[in-house]
Amino acid sequence: MTCSICSRADREQIDLAIVSGEPQRAIASRFGVSRAAVQRHAQRHVSPAIAAVHAERVEQGATSLLARVEHLIERTDKLLGDAEQNGRVTTALGAVRELRSLLELLGKASGELSTVPTVTINLMASEEYIAVRSAIFAALLQYPDARLAVASNLLELEAGPS
Repeated sequence: MTCSICSRADREQIDLAIVSGEPQRAIASRFGVSRAAVQRHAQRHVSPAIAAVHAERVEQGATSLLARVEHLIERTDKLLGDAEQNGRVTTALGAVRELRSLLELLGKASGELSTVPTVTINLMASEEYIAVRSAIFAALLQYPDARLAVASNLLELEAGPS
């Protein structure tokens, strides 16, 4: 039995998708083949050597990007030093701006600087919290001691650390 993927014109793209870690289900869907065919092909015909070469290329690309950014930082830093030494304030300020941008790029590329936005939520002001709190107090109406204890604890929590 011949491999249905090996005989396809787009085999190279499928191999690339496999070695780059794309989920087999997604590969099957994208290329209109069965997941089982992708799995068999990956196990029998995509050699570890191909996967290793791909991983090496990815690593070299990342390394060369970081190396190029670091090289630009070194050059810009040298230009900044020269501008300061020669009293060229405008040129020095331009170099500082470029250096800041390059450092930000380096931080993003290396993963040291997160680009994921953070969101702060005021839980105490949310409609859901107020509804839950009201439901708790309504349920505790028949139990005044428990209601008082819960209210006291919630007040402490809502006040924050003292």
